[in-house]
Amino acid sequence: MEMILVLVYIVLGYWSTKYTIYYNKIVIEHRPGALFVNRAVVGTIFGFVLIPIALFRYFVLKKR
Repeated sequence: MEMILVLVYIVLGYWSTKYTIYYNKIVIEHRPGALFVNRAVVGTIFGFVLIPIALFRYFVLKKR
């Protein structure tokens, strides 16, 4: 059960970077998979801050 919660946290952290850090930005990476890994790591480390902000922007402000 704990592993499922960790995976949900990582997925939500990855998703939340789209609506917080990378919102309205064009990102070009020259290494394959670099953006994915960067978003996954940042979302995992700062997910406790990014997830509530992203949920607020997504549902309340409707910034999609």
